Amino acid sequence: MLHLQHLRARRLGQLAVVAAAGLALAACGSSDDDSTQASGGGSDPVTLKFSYFTSQNNPIGQTWTWWMDEVTERSGGTIKFDAFWDGTLLKADEVVDGLRDGRADVAQITPSFYSGRFPLTAAAELPFASNNVAAISATMAKLSAEDETFQKEWSAQSVKPLGWSVGASSPVVSKDPIKAAGDIKGMKIRGIDRGSKALKHNGANVLAVAPAELYGSMERGLLDGVYGVPFGALTSMKLEEVGKYTTDLGLGAQTASALAIGQSSWDKLSDEQRQAIEEVGAEIPAKYAELNAKADADACTAFTENEVELSVLPDAESQKLRAGGETKVRDEWVAELKQKDLDADGFGAKFTELVKAASADFPDEDKSGVQRCLDTQS
Repeated sequence: MLHLQHLRARRLGQLAVVAAAGLALAACGSSDDDSTQASGGGSDPVTLKFSYFTSQNNPIGQTWTWWMDEVTERSGGTIKFDAFWDGTLLKADEVVDGLRDGRADVAQITPSFYSGRFPLTAAAELPFASNNVAAISATMAKLSAEDETFQKEWSAQSVKPLGWSVGASSPVVSKDPIKAAGDIKGMKIRGIDRGSKALKHNGANVLAVAPAELYGSMERGLLDGVYGVPFGALTSMKLEEVGKYTTDLGLGAQTASALAIGQSSWDKLSDEQRQAIEEVGAEIPAKYAELNAKADADACTAFTENEVELSVLPDAESQKLRAGGETKVRDEWVAELKQKDLDADGFGAKFTELVKAASADFPDEDKSGVQRCLDTQS
């Protein structure tokens, strides 16, 4: 297992090179950035307010802690942070507006909380596509660097992506077993992204529940299952205590989130400070892969010790879910893009091709956390 984690981290290190190149190209290619570079004066000390809507103890939260520490060090201490966790400053659906109005300077934006605002980015949410978080991260970095329409989607919100984290494949933690596609019919399952819409189209009653409320909702029977939390992050919510079955349905990676800064906050930084931020941002994928691999291993131990039954839905049953939901979810996404006069077919094909090309560089990232856990037990 340690060897596997090391191999995954080493391969993700290659992604830092891709992301670094992407950030450099984005800086050179944006006229908005060119206009603000001249305004960057000396590196006056600044304290930035950071917000994350869930725990600092899950792999993404740990990654953002590392990012802040590194930025502080590499900026020579001229950038420091006041960190607010668990939605104490901004809730998940308040982040974009909070970055724009200055309540926070830096925060994670998860597009699935913002229906219609990031339709191109939502390509990463289409279900039954890929488990390969490294390849998707590389794709998002490339699009951020090279695709003008994609860049405008974010600049229109007055925010600037600094790095990308991809939600790894999420199993369903449930009170009852899921052995077949039909077992989810009528189940009250938490979900917020397009993968959960596929579950809805297959008969599940999908409910939007905040991360902080998942444990209590499961414990009180308000939910029969939880979807939308990567395997390695489940233990940060102690869901292994309230669900005795955990099933990978084959939906794939669930979303791509951006660590973002408000444009007004970015404009106030010096060139040197921006360089430090971009340098660390390029290393986010490798660090996240390292922390996520450890979290997957820890989750495997915790779920095993709590005698939770882990399983992967048989491929024939997963294909039934796919038949019942994939086309409908994709059609909804295409309709959203067409309403905004965006080329859904062209962008979708480009995204798929980029992920496929990047996947060749990261062949060890195709398995879900549940599958990796089962592999260690066989």
